[in-house]
Amino acid sequence: MELKQQYPDRLIGVNRLASSPALAVASGITPENAAQLIPCVDYVLVATGIRSDFHNIDATKLVRLLKVAEFSPAPAR
Repeated sequence: MELKQQYPDRLIGVNRLASSPALAVASGITPENAAQLIPCVDYVLVATGIRSDFHNIDATKLVRLLKVAEFSPAPAR
């Protein structure tokens, strides 16, 4: 899933303006869009984006997401 460019740009703007030292995305992170979103925020919370069904994590999706996160740049501030 490709994100509209506005979404990452808005996250970067919010992160720069936030009074809190950290910004998190709590929904919508998948192995396919993680490279676009991770550099925009300090934390991500994942669940449905890496599930194989309602109760189970898909190990392949989890590994792919972790690899993307490992090589993503630090958040832009």
